[in-house]
Amino acid sequence: MASRSVQPFPVNRRYWLVLFLLLFLSVHCCPSSAQAEWIDLGLYGGQVYEIAIDKNNPSKMFAGTYYGGGLFVTTNGGSNWSEVLTGQENTELDGEATFRNTAVWAVKIASSNSSVVWAAHNYFSEKSTDGGSSWTHISNSTMQGDESRYCRSLVIDPNNPNIVYVGTGGANSTNTGGAIYKTTNGGVSWTKMGIGTSKEFSYSVVEIAINPQDTNVIWALDSNDYNQGTLYLSTDGGQTWAWDVQFGAYIGETGLVVKPDEPNVVFFATDWGIVRVEYPKDGSGNVLWDSPPAVTTPIGWASGNNIRALAFDPNNAGILYAAGRVTRLYKSTDGGTTFGTWFETGLQFINLAVHPANSSIIWGGERLLGIHRGVASSGSYTWTEMNKGINAINVSDITVDPHNAGHLLAATMAGVYEKQGSAEWQATAPLQSVRAYSVAFDPSDSTGASFYAGSEGYLERTSNHGASWLQSNSLGYPHAVNDIFIDPNNASILYVTTRSPGDVYKSSNKGATLTAITPSGTDFDFNAVVVNPDNSNIIFAGGGNFFGAGGLGKLYKSTNGGASWSPVLENVTVNALAIDPDDSNIIYSGCGYSGGTGVPLYKSTNGGASWQESFEGIPGKPVHYGVWGSGAGDVYFLRHTGSIPKGGEDDMNITHYGPSGWYLRYIGESAPLYDIWGRSASNIFAVGRSGKILRFNGSSWNPMSSGTSEDLHGIWGGTVSPYRAVAVGENGTTLLFNGSSWSPMASNSTRSLRSVWGNTSGTRFFAVGSYGTILCYDGSSWTNMISKTNAQLEDVWGSSETDVFAVGDASMVGTTRYYTVLHFNGTDWSRMGGTPVVPADQSGRLKGIWGSSASNIWAVGDDGIILHYNGSNWTSVTRARARLYDIWGSSSTNIYAVGLFGTILRYNGASWSYVSLYDGTAWNPVTDLAFSATGKLYASTSRQGIFASANQARNWTNMGASPYETDAVVAGSVISGSQGGTHSLDGEGILYGVVKNSSAGTSLGDSRVATDYAKWTYTNQQGEWQMHHRGGFFGITASRSGYLPSSKNVTVQDANYTNVNFSLSPNITPPSVDIPNQSIPAGATFPNIQLDAFVSDADHPDAEIKWAASGQRDLAITITNRVAAVTKPAGWNKSETITFTATDPMGFTDSDKVVFMVDSDGDGIPDADDDIHNSQDSDNDGMPDFWEIYYGLDPYRDDASEDADGDGFTNLEEYKAGTDPRDPHSKPIRFCPGIFLLLKN
Repeated sequence: MASRSVQPFPVNRRYWLVLFLLLFLSVHCCPSSAQAEWIDLGLYGGQVYEIAIDKNNPSKMFAGTYYGGGLFVTTNGGSNWSEVLTGQENTELDGEATFRNTAVWAVKIASSNSSVVWAAHNYFSEKSTDGGSSWTHISNSTMQGDESRYCRSLVIDPNNPNIVYVGTGGANSTNTGGAIYKTTNGGVSWTKMGIGTSKEFSYSVVEIAINPQDTNVIWALDSNDYNQGTLYLSTDGGQTWAWDVQFGAYIGETGLVVKPDEPNVVFFATDWGIVRVEYPKDGSGNVLWDSPPAVTTPIGWASGNNIRALAFDPNNAGILYAAGRVTRLYKSTDGGTTFGTWFETGLQFINLAVHPANSSIIWGGERLLGIHRGVASSGSYTWTEMNKGINAINVSDITVDPHNAGHLLAATMAGVYEKQGSAEWQATAPLQSVRAYSVAFDPSDSTGASFYAGSEGYLERTSNHGASWLQSNSLGYPHAVNDIFIDPNNASILYVTTRSPGDVYKSSNKGATLTAITPSGTDFDFNAVVVNPDNSNIIFAGGGNFFGAGGLGKLYKSTNGGASWSPVLENVTVNALAIDPDDSNIIYSGCGYSGGTGVPLYKSTNGGASWQESFEGIPGKPVHYGVWGSGAGDVYFLRHTGSIPKGGEDDMNITHYGPSGWYLRYIGESAPLYDIWGRSASNIFAVGRSGKILRFNGSSWNPMSSGTSEDLHGIWGGTVSPYRAVAVGENGTTLLFNGSSWSPMASNSTRSLRSVWGNTSGTRFFAVGSYGTILCYDGSSWTNMISKTNAQLEDVWGSSETDVFAVGDASMVGTTRYYTVLHFNGTDWSRMGGTPVVPADQSGRLKGIWGSSASNIWAVGDDGIILHYNGSNWTSVTRARARLYDIWGSSSTNIYAVGLFGTILRYNGASWSYVSLYDGTAWNPVTDLAFSATGKLYASTSRQGIFASANQARNWTNMGASPYETDAVVAGSVISGSQGGTHSLDGEGILYGVVKNSSAGTSLGDSRVATDYAKWTYTNQQGEWQMHHRGGFFGITASRSGYLPSSKNVTVQDANYTNVNFSLSPNITPPSVDIPNQSIPAGATFPNIQLDAFVSDADHPDAEIKWAASGQRDLAITITNRVAAVTKPAGWNKSETITFTATDPMGFTDSDKVVFMVDSDGDGIPDADDDIHNSQDSDNDGMPDFWEIYYGLDPYRDDASEDADGDGFTNLEEYKAGTDPRDPHSKPIRFCPGIFLLLKN
């Protein structure tokens, strides 16, 4: 499908993606599941920027690469390489404190201590002090103060490993105004260095070198990555600089070296040759650094002498090697004065490293083909590829032979590779411009020998497995052919798209001639094209600038074979297209740009006439507005994506942390929710836009009538009877919940009310809002309070109703802005002094406040700020990388702060850390689409994972992400093409199905489907569900509130879809209650009865059971939160039978009679009857009280004619016969009327 490789080509480093700054978080369908296992298919290589050899152990080397794994290490002389991991992979810092999916421009081992290793990548640097086993992250802000500069180069002082220089690009990812940052304490602190007061150079600092004999002498090369650069010199350790040589040429990747034995001589490599710079000496041999140097060009200063790498032999300072795009290795034996020898390598090295103990071995990092080792022999060099484990080859496209599922093609930065069955990948002959952007098999060739490749300016075709290629007519440079689609009805007709510039071409002769059919008036890249299999005249072509700002492209439709076009989807970046093989009216469009997207996939069911978003399960844009929980193990996060997976204007989900871990649940609402509060795990409220109020009953979220269309921003309530709650919002809206419904209250305000807090009894509430508004509700009415500020107040919280805090906009005191915290002491409000000063570039607005006590309070705000109050002082603790909106905790050691870009931070009592959910839009554009042979659809996203849908994209399951940024996917055996090669999904299949009502045949949305392996998901509103699962034989169960669960056994095979449907029967089983009798000695009190412990219901949790008590005379029964409290009168020493009844949500009930007795001697007779048990009969029913009490009958009610055990004999007959009235097997035998014999079991 469409090629979505990283652009531009790596050797042009002007356009590195700003998306490295984006935050990202992803939520998996089944939180307790392990990720799918992705098997490396062994396609190795890529662009290698630098090789660093440990001089004390030459078998150990590091290699920095362009994307893929980024940094690799070998400990066996290059036979095998491993990706260097920092421990931050798959965390919030993945992509920042990790090398994977980044460009590692420089890696250095300290000369004085080989345990110290430094690497520069993207905007960051990493340091290891144990030889690369562990790493310390040097953040952008630590070094640069958030100037967002690419770290392009670095050098370590040869005598002191704590002194390091890092060369950077310009601020905000630009290429002008580069700088050098120096640390003298191993990275703890940094000093900016450069020219003049700005401490900046003209362009990015791409190379730095130190004089090994005088480390105060430093050279720096800056470059605009095109044709301008300057060599700078500092003789005071970087404090001041002067430019010495200015030139108009491109600088090589490792192109600056100092002659070891004559450090007044330096060399740098350019695309026009080598420049030699020699500083003069006086008669005493002292270097005259201030004098103009002599500049010569030992390898001619001419176009074509493209030198990219220089390296001195560490054992012989007279030998200097040079290499570059000319596929030659040059050698100088006179210290670089002349280069009289050269060797043909067939390779384009961009860096060189000479073995420190064996000068006959040279290592080269290739522009495209990874790492090669050269061994001198018989006056020449033998080169061997040493790439095993170097996952850095960029795969733009991957395809499978329609006649042979084991036959694969990959379009890579190094050309086309072919894999047949279990054989290793084989490179085909080079293409016209080497790099391949797209590949496609010729379906008319059943042998698989014929296929196409898109390169720069050409479509190329082979009929002999790539042994040779035929080019189409030239399309001009660069015109990268990034998609190829062959007419399914005529293999001679094909269509291709290009980028830079974007065009659509058609060929009627198998690609020999391409004719432009581009829609008129377009100025963006075209990325994908597809032909309707039922009507070849219908074509869809779409595009947009994947590395632009998003929303720059369109999707077009032609009904006449490309003669004319009409736009059908606008303001999108189309990356991939697919037509449903079972219904050609259904078209899918994968969308998004490099920075992420709110809508990664669109779907049309009417041939492109209209489109709807169809990506439920694929991350959209997240914002967490609110957080609340009933405890540490039951926390809810309001998550708004700004997308439309099911219609409406927005998409609102709730992220829940519960006993099974993290789960993202769709709640069926379109309006965003802004605040959440609850009084228990089964009684939670959320409020939001247009008067939206939802209530959670323990199993589902349900809308409530609010009676208003105003936006609601806050909610709070009491936790004891009468269970009042208050919601507040725009235009002074205040609503009161009385336990069953909401009603409006008169607030006497028209301000925007942003938050509300109250006491536990629900008798006093405080609301805050715009213009310093503070309202107080005293149980009957609202009154305005004096806030002494006109700042907008955003949140309010208190430890008690006489210790309340409010936060909001910053306050100006004199000429200084401070964070605003107001305090209410029970009498009046005042601004708290001592809050931190707001930095000049920050808004200073605090959005949320919460505390565990009066001396442990936290506030968060717009700038990611987190403040803490210890009872006497406010301090700034940390700053998140995204805006924070709310904060809540279950205790002082379990606190959450939430905000923009899916941010969730957790405080554990010692420090704040990111919760890694991968819940975001960064890296979520759909880059490719592919159908399996059975019609199941797969979508690859940049980094959020490979997604699968068994129901025409109504919802998606995340199969897990391959380790590297993904550009392509093929179905069947799921294989991804990425920045790190190719990987196959192993050990996973897809389970899918529908859950229905067995009686009505209707779909049951919100049903839970779980397997024996604790993987689970919920059905959508159509009752559909799907999940990826390990292969094997296991059980799976569907359940839903109000229905009996259903279980089945299934067998799942790798990469296969398994259909499992369920029919659930409505549950008519009532709850079961069994409460033991209660007996206490005189003077004691009856203990509370935890009713949850004495009821069972197969379909409903205890929290959903309602309780009632009846039959009490002397005793008083109070049931609160399913706890029964029993109160007896003073001096009471009798017994009483009380009936407890449990009712479930379905209306089914069960009851149990419980005897409450004061029995000091434990003889089963109440104290009041101990001395009269042979005679007293309180209810005159012929049975003495002691006998009725002993057998659990009621001594105060005539129950003589009842039959307690149902054996056909009355209680009185059992008394007279001396049998047990509770045991049907113990009963009298009737011989004739009035004569009984005792029969015992």
